[in-house]
Amino acid sequence: MNSLRAILQDNSFTSDSLPELEQKLFFEGDRRQAYLVRFVVLLFLSTVIATYGILSDSTATVIGAMIIAPLMTPILATTAALVMGQLNRARASVAIVAGGILLVIVTSLAAGFFEYRRDFRNDKLPNQRAHHPQSE
Repeated sequence: MNSLRAILQDNSFTSDSLPELEQKLFFEGDRRQAYLVRFVVLLFLSTVIATYGILSDSTATVIGAMIIAPLMTPILATTAALVMGQLNRARASVAIVAGGILLVIVTSLAAGFFEYRRDFRNDKLPNQRAHHPQSE
């Protein structure tokens, strides 16, 4: 019981912790451009991995892509901004999430279209090859 009490006391949130929390959640000023570049690259890569994981029917690959997807930070930033009543920060975080969702949709559509065209040229649809290995 004492160890639980120590954990709770060591991890308590005080007003002194607020600047550190804001620095971790909100990417503003000089850090914003570097964060957005890293965000877009990680999101693009995780989307490509997830798309090909779905196309190859690999659950482990999709889970791996979910692990590297960077969407949790802007979602947490949106929540924190709303709780703190900072609507400008909330709008900026929602814009990052919305832009990320749009990037995911466009990237997965492009990867899926590319894979479909590749399979169409081979005269086999992906599901025909997966369910009928003797037809290859």
